[in-house]
Amino acid sequence: MSDGPAHIAARADTAEGGRSGSSGGKIVCSSIWKLLVMADADQAQDNPAANAMNVPKYADELPAGCPLGGATDATGTFYATHRSSTPDSNDFRTAAGRNAFNGGNECKRRGNSVMASLEDAKQLCLAHPDVHVYVSEGVLEARHGKLLKDGSNRYSSHHTLWRYAGVTMHIIFSKVV
Repeated sequence: MSDGPAHIAARADTAEGGRSGSSGGKIVCSSIWKLLVMADADQAQDNPAANAMNVPKYADELPAGCPLGGATDATGTFYATHRSSTPDSNDFRTAAGRNAFNGGNECKRRGNSVMASLEDAKQLCLAHPDVHVYVSEGVLEARHGKLLKDGSNRYSSHHTLWRYAGVTMHIIFSKVV
């Protein structure tokens, strides 16, 4: 015997004492709804991980309210500056990781700086040659993290990137330009 909707309705109708008519229809619909809800609950119990909300984990522990409002999925071509000719993980430590900009915005201190403009990245190198020597290009995707444009008058294309755990900046930004 099939477990299709008609079969379930017949079983539900029988379970309610074989009632029919308009009030019986309400009972049947109610019974079918209960059966479907119970089936969904059983499936959720069988595989709770598949039914849990997929909340991303960030590379750095972020304070409450971070990433900041207005941050969107990271997508597009960006430029990052670094000290090593072949960038490595030390080149992409956050300000918090370098213990820099103390007293600054704690959320931004836990993100990586990237530029949408190659010219802005080059200007940053000229302004701070002791820290920013090379520029690399990388293509960011939504799976990499959240991004917020927060440019200043000096570097209008500056963005803060909050990386998801497991995202490796020196792999994304490996193309020195």
